[in-house]
Amino acid sequence: MERYKILRFFDDARPAKTLDTGLDLYAAQAHCSRPDTRGTLRSGVQWFDGYTAQRQHTPQEEQL
Repeated sequence: MERYKILRFFDDARPAKTLDTGLDLYAAQAHCSRPDTRGTLRSGVQWFDGYTAQRQHTPQEEQL
């Protein structure tokens, strides 16, 4: 089963921030559909939460 992670994206140069991991598609979509998952910081920078599939590790990578 594919798992998803929630990322917070910003409209400036800062990198996305991981908020949650290991979610199923329904939970990731439900989170990102909420009105409190987008907004504007006091500095004027806009942000929103999105989701993406988590990378699947191969058995060799898990042994490292």
